[in-house]
Amino acid sequence: MAVSSLLNDAPHSDSYVGPSPGESIQYASEPCAKRRYRRHPKPDPNAPRKPQTAYIMFSNSIRSGGAYKHMSFTQSAQQVAEIWRTLAPHLRQPYLDRAEHERGVYREQIARYKLTPEYRDYQNYLRRFYSQAGQIVRSVGRPRKPAMPGTIHPLDARACWFHAQQSL
Repeated sequence: MAVSSLLNDAPHSDSYVGPSPGESIQYASEPCAKRRYRRHPKPDPNAPRKPQTAYIMFSNSIRSGGAYKHMSFTQSAQQVAEIWRTLAPHLRQPYLDRAEHERGVYREQIARYKLTPEYRDYQNYLRRFYSQAGQIVRSVGRPRKPAMPGTIHPLDARACWFHAQQSL
């Protein structure tokens, strides 16, 4: 699909048909339960660190100058991004070359690391972790207060099913 056709179908276009200003949007299904927390494996402390990208190297060198110390991180990030976007290719090339060199060094380090017993130990840890992952699940946030006897909590799955059946 061409970019021009995507722009023509945008909400600001005359051909866009969406809800009128007073009309509310109805979604297919409402969330009925809290999102479950999924545990993540601990990162491998022995693995080599991933290299920085060319943009990160550039932004670190620009920020180290001190011109952005009076700005918030968001403001400085926006300005650095704008400078990177408009940077001439011959000024950008040293950062790209350095990033490519760092990626090559990282590939060599990771190839050597995969031959070590620490890597095998970490792979065993990951296998154990993912085999147990389905067994350990907890809710995100604070636990709910117990409901009063005889009441149905609005986030209870049975209540959601009941309300869905009533609205049909």
